[in-house]
Amino acid sequence: INDRKTFTRQESKVYLNDSTVELTQYMNQMDDDVYRSRKMYGTVGLNDALVQDFNSLSWYESVVPLSIMNYIDDNQIPPMLYRTCIDIPPERYNLITLLGTRYLMAHKDLPMDEMLYEKLYETGDKILYKNKYALDFGYLYFKEMDKNVLMTYDYQSRDNALTRYFYYTDDNKSSEVPKVSEINVNGDVIADLQKLKNNGLKNVSLKDNVLSGEVDNSSSNAAMLCIPIFYEDSWKAYIDNKEVQVYNINSGLVGVIVEPGNHKIEIKYKNDYMWMGSIISIIGLLSYVVICIILHKKKGEQND
Repeated sequence: INDRKTFTRQESKVYLNDSTVELTQYMNQMDDDVYRSRKMYGTVGLNDALVQDFNSLSWYESVVPLSIMNYIDDNQIPPMLYRTCIDIPPERYNLITLLGTRYLMAHKDLPMDEMLYEKLYETGDKILYKNKYALDFGYLYFKEMDKNVLMTYDYQSRDNALTRYFYYTDDNKSSEVPKVSEINVNGDVIADLQKLKNNGLKNVSLKDNVLSGEVDNSSSNAAMLCIPIFYEDSWKAYIDNKEVQVYNINSGLVGVIVEPGNHKIEIKYKNDYMWMGSIISIIGLLSYVVICIILHKKKGEQND
């Protein structure tokens, strides 16, 4: 996503370093789990997350995928100067946390809420903070809410509701998960986040195109596992090695229904269209070679 070729990784680390490299090195040495980080100060380049080795909460692309655009539109996230640069405002704490953000990198002069963030490390004029209520990269919802009703609330109330309920992006879906008759947007958000963390995806691993972990649904009903990655048709889900349906929930995130009990989860990215494109490309290349050979032979016959 963040791969821009203006600078190489090594060039960026040498010439564009703004203390982010030191902060991310500390982060990576301390925490080898799967999470996102938020950079609060100005970027040094559109590919800074790539060259500085951190999974950013911001997205920079020439063409932003439709799933991300739908997510920011439904959640009323204001776009930056260009629609190809997406960044969630810091005051949207609930939404930032629900997207798997565990660390923040900030300028030392930026005031931070000590109730929400713990200071970990300082280098130069930059400080690394940890989100005190950060979630695992995947968490269980035990209740579904009605999207149409939710959309009648302001964005702050929506963010609050998302700490305790999920909804289907396509509101015509039926669910095995119990549905609430009334949405509560005024509960204890911190307590709700803690409940999501207690029922989070454990032993999370991300390797190549596979995200895996274990989750325990301790309730007597089915629950919805939300993985904070953006939904695409190419995501495939497996519970205990059996393929299950992947749902589009919360306006663009990956959801998988989990029955009661402890389960192994795997989310794999399988783009079947890539094989089709490869086959078409090979056929086209072979056809081109054949045509070149035929034309070459004809030209030789004419010269004779």
